[in-house]
Amino acid sequence: MEVNELVQLRRLAYGMLGAMLLYPEESTLAEIADVARHVRHDLAWDSELTFSVPWDDFVGAVAILTPASVPMLQAEYSGLFDAGAFPKPVPIMESGYLDPTSLTSGQLLADLESEYIDAGLAVVTEGAQTADHAAVELEFVSFLCELEADALESGDMPAILESTLRQWRFLQQHPCEWIPNFARAVESRGGSEFYTVTTRTAHALTSHDVDFVEMWSQHLADHVDGEDAEAGDGLACRKTNQHNQTRKIDPTPA
Repeated sequence: MEVNELVQLRRLAYGMLGAMLLYPEESTLAEIADVARHVRHDLAWDSELTFSVPWDDFVGAVAILTPASVPMLQAEYSGLFDAGAFPKPVPIMESGYLDPTSLTSGQLLADLESEYIDAGLAVVTEGAQTADHAAVELEFVSFLCELEADALESGDMPAILESTLRQWRFLQQHPCEWIPNFARAVESRGGSEFYTVTTRTAHALTSHDVDFVEMWSQHLADHVDGEDAEAGDGLACRKTNQHNQTRKIDPTPA
């Protein structure tokens, strides 16, 4: 599988998982189900990738959704994640899994919002999900994959490296710290095969992807260092120049 194809599939996977961890709305569900049917028909996720099995399960579960599925999914979502869920809600935000001795929820949200702004996104706090919501964090990784895809297309090696390093740090510090517990909590609650499959896939993807991105970043760093050595220019200077060129991107879907 080509690198540019892989990054587009990773972008798609994170985006679909994020969308399906929002409260189910008929319009969104219909759109994502269409994407899933397209993926099943036209794309093949590399069978050698360790998360291909849960990914295939997730795509299959989404592809068969219809407008008639909306009330059922809404009931399952509310029964798992809403404040009134019995016996208690499964937290769908990172702050629900924090070690209270290490970080407060306020500090976590501030760190995440800073991360989003630094990547060029505007933080919307009114009428939106919190910065630590599972859907928001997964959508952010999808956005970072999009930045990597743009850099690959232009052949900008320092930008490719910066985007992959940002992915690795974010995955390591955030989704990989709590998505495994989130997935286990949903599975242990029972009563929703769909959300069990969805969170299991999010766990598999983030857990294996963080290792892949780390290796890919190291490969890129070696390549950029080699180019800089030949040109007599240091990587630190090039990365500083790249960082100073702030890219403003509107995250609002068209």
